[in-house]
Amino acid sequence: MSLTTKVSLLSGATAIILTGAAFGATPSSSNDMQARLAAAEAKIAELSSQQDADWLTEQRSEEIREIVQDVLADADTRASLQGSGMSAGYDNGFVISSSDGKWKLRINGLLQNRWVLSHDKTPNTPLNGAALADAIANGTWVAGPNGSLPPNYGNQTNNGFETTRAAINLSGDIAGDYYFNMRLDWSPYNTTNDTAAQYAAAGLGAGLVAAATPNTGISDNVLEWAYGGIRDAMGTGMDIEIGRQKYDVMRGFIVNAEYQQAIERSLYTYFWGTTNVTNGIKVKYANDNFRMNVMYSNAGQDFGNGANSAYFTNAANWAFSGRAELLMAGTWDQFNQISSTPGEEMGLLLGVGAAYLDSDENVFPFSNRSDWQITGDLSLQMGGWDLMGSITYGDSSASTNSNPWGFEIGGGMYLNDDVQLYGRYQWLDPGYGNLFGQSADLNMLTIGANYYLAGNNAKLSVDWSWSFDQVVALGSGYGYTNWLPSGNNGGEWMLRTQLQLMF
Repeated sequence: MSLTTKVSLLSGATAIILTGAAFGATPSSSNDMQARLAAAEAKIAELSSQQDADWLTEQRSEEIREIVQDVLADADTRASLQGSGMSAGYDNGFVISSSDGKWKLRINGLLQNRWVLSHDKTPNTPLNGAALADAIANGTWVAGPNGSLPPNYGNQTNNGFETTRAAINLSGDIAGDYYFNMRLDWSPYNTTNDTAAQYAAAGLGAGLVAAATPNTGISDNVLEWAYGGIRDAMGTGMDIEIGRQKYDVMRGFIVNAEYQQAIERSLYTYFWGTTNVTNGIKVKYANDNFRMNVMYSNAGQDFGNGANSAYFTNAANWAFSGRAELLMAGTWDQFNQISSTPGEEMGLLLGVGAAYLDSDENVFPFSNRSDWQITGDLSLQMGGWDLMGSITYGDSSASTNSNPWGFEIGGGMYLNDDVQLYGRYQWLDPGYGNLFGQSADLNMLTIGANYYLAGNNAKLSVDWSWSFDQVVALGSGYGYTNWLPSGNNGGEWMLRTQLQLMF
């Protein structure tokens, strides 16, 4: 029986009682009837109040229910990117992905800021661009030792700040079976460098130009690499990558700049032409313990093809490069960086790379030359300390007297979870013979430390390097090393600090 019905019956019963009382009540019962009437009225008031309260509670519950449903629907719409079924978050970068994972965009960023102090026995603040052209034209530059280059100009000690790298990397998946990777890199060393041409116009030899050219990077513009890939192409188990990409030959170059142990790769590494980027097609294969790649590509001088050039600028009849790796212990992922982090399992990696370039005698500046290179490396990681050794031998168009060869050995050790010490020694005979009356061999020692504020995502580094012999500007990426060419028999040193921020 509803509350309304109960109130109605009670009211009716009260009316009947009152009517009967009016005609048949005696004076002695008037007080009793009055008491009953008051009780009935009180009961009616109580039931009415309860009915109003229940109605108000039901109405409030319904309104609250509607508000909650609206909030949940709005939150669901926002989480799924306006109903598209996509999701967003952070996974080794900021990621936007479809619900099935077949479409994905990962955004990474890198910032490396340095303060560098270098000292040479002779004044050496390198000229470039208009300043160099003016100095040569007007004869205001002063010849270096033995009347050669680099000219004595500026200061023996140079110091200052620089943003060595400011990079944005975009990568991801397309329809599940395809992927892409593109990197934009803003750097003082990724600029067009015409210094070699200016020196050559002044009648200076190629070997001296190589020893005196101001620092350069691996790219003549902002675009560092941009390629697309096909996974498991045609069911072969191999991936195919097409576009502007690295030569995957030397491990010291394959590992990205943000995952290096030292502040920068070595001059030994940057000397070789395959520490560069080019346009080509690469085939890759990998299983649990073995992986390899082979690339057919364009090439410029000594494999380097820094600019994002048109197809007709290809200066090679053909150029092949490749690398094979054997994973003897550990996982592939742990060798994406040079260092070994505390607590990880033991890892041992053996790698061998090679490249061969046949020049186009109608275009290539060194006609009838075939450049080649073979390199090997061994990397050991032991859950907090690491060692890596590399040795390379080859033939280069820039090496006029002999076959260049060299080696590098380095390692690091964590003192605790956040602080790491490292050291590196590099030696190289570039095949230049004697420059400025002295050997042009590379002979350098580096010691340093890393303070991992938040792993590689926030890292503060400092290192000190000493050159036992003169410093010769080597390779397409040597600008990043911060060394300045010197015209003496050694004694140049350099102090670097770097703050790396990465997401």
